Amino acid sequence: MSFVKSLLIHSSSNMKPVDHSYIPADEQAHRAPCPALNMLANHGYINRTGHDISIWELFRALRDVFNLSFPLAILLSLGALFVCRNGLRIDLLSLAEHNAIEHDYSLVHRDASPGSHNAPIAASKAMLSKLIKYARPGHGLSLRDFARARYEREHPPHSKAAAVLDSLHSHIATGESALTWGIMRDSNGEVPINRMREFYGDERIPEGYTPPQESVGLVATKNRADEVGDLMESYMKNPKTETS
Repeated sequence: MSFVKSLLIHSSSNMKPVDHSYIPADEQAHRAPCPALNMLANHGYINRTGHDISIWELFRALRDVFNLSFPLAILLSLGALFVCRNGLRIDLLSLAEHNAIEHDYSLVHRDASPGSHNAPIAASKAMLSKLIKYARPGHGLSLRDFARARYEREHPPHSKAAAVLDSLHSHIATGESALTWGIMRDSNGEVPINRMREFYGDERIPEGYTPPQESVGLVATKNRADEVGDLMESYMKNPKTETS
């Protein structure tokens, strides 16, 4: 681990000032069905083209922008590298491969079409609007709101059919909700509605956003993901359970 840290320190010492203004992706840029990674590219924290990204580049961005802990940032960076299968470089478009890290029943992305190699990249405005409605009037989205949204995405009201996610993708899905809440929540423990629109919809750093004061850790995120899963199970047993 000390060797890895020394590499990162050496790499950081050679960095040149970078413009982190918001520039949406052009037609040639690669993006993933992941608002957080797209946001990092749109602000130049990782290669704006979305390809030829080094693991150290992604690691630094996750640490600097979201204050992820060392273990969590390394885990996510290595996961992206593994999925891309492109040597030591990461390509955001490769992360759109259906049923690799990406999965059906996303909160803001439509399911992949039958037989499609890649899943839809852009967030659905209609699905984002629906997600926001899970917040109580005058509030942002709590972790319970995310859990309710996940449950109803997989168990649509008035439908006898339920989503079937394998164990891996089920854990990824609850982890995504836990991580979004962990990095975007305010001091009240809620993700403000405007922040949701800018993060999920525009894939930009929300106005007034600052990284969490406390590092977002691997164990804490895992525990929150488990909490989302537990809440989903409680909604399955009693669908009328309130989220407040």
